[in-house]
Amino acid sequence: MVSFLKSAMVGCILVPTPAPASPTDEQVRQQCLEARAALDAWKAHPAPRGKVMLVLGARTQEAGRFRDPSLEAAVAPLWVFASLDAHAPSPEPHVQLDFNRAMHLHHLAAAFAGQIDGILFDHSVVKFTEWTGIHYQMLKRLLAPRGTLFLPIESWGGLSFGVNPGHLHDPLDQDRPTGDRDFDARRFGRILHLAMIRSERIRSVAGHPLTWLPGMLQVPMNWLSLPPELRAGALAFWKDTYLVPELRKNLGNRTGFRTIARVRFTPAFLKAHPSCAGGVEYLACKP
Repeated sequence: MVSFLKSAMVGCILVPTPAPASPTDEQVRQQCLEARAALDAWKAHPAPRGKVMLVLGARTQEAGRFRDPSLEAAVAPLWVFASLDAHAPSPEPHVQLDFNRAMHLHHLAAAFAGQIDGILFDHSVVKFTEWTGIHYQMLKRLLAPRGTLFLPIESWGGLSFGVNPGHLHDPLDQDRPTGDRDFDARRFGRILHLAMIRSERIRSVAGHPLTWLPGMLQVPMNWLSLPPELRAGALAFWKDTYLVPELRKNLGNRTGFRTIARVRFTPAFLKAHPSCAGGVEYLACKP
């Protein structure tokens, strides 16, 4: 996973923008200790307190999106902000870290172990992470006994049509829809699954660990010519038949989450994003 890189589309070539400077392990450790001290001070207040929520991929300068004016201060959640981008000075707990560096995650988990009631992701965050078992293990460690990790299901960076340099022509481009909508949805859903497997193998050969969530799926070029309803059906079949069961298996058997429920809702801080208007699908994972 590239470290939360933003990419600009130029023609059909993805041109990455320069990555922000990543803090050192020691800088991350110190920030985590400072953020934990801010949390402890907040908890020490005698008034009733709301939940502690960790948002990944958002900065303190965006804190206004996370405040709910309808909630009284005594029950409003405390947001902990974590992002690779630098934060503006703020009394709110915050850490600048790279989610792709295991030691950064270790420092975060060590400082906040068992303290977080809910973990959420800001918009367009998950797709820039090279998801491996260590991510889920560290996020699980952060959670309070009744806490919840809300893992977005539809989190990939997009469907790529050979835009990456060196991508070979895909023989699956010869597939054509038959006109039977259910049959075609299943067939192209399986093709998406093969694309994910192929992408994982390429990354593994390149020295990267296998991912549990797809990044940029390399799909056949003829996907562009499919009717929108067929594409939607194929994506739904792929998620229901392959992606969600695989995530459930990995999160349960390999990471130890006790319950994993499929839910859909729109967090208040994402309501302004048109793509989130119909709700975001999550796996609600509890330790």
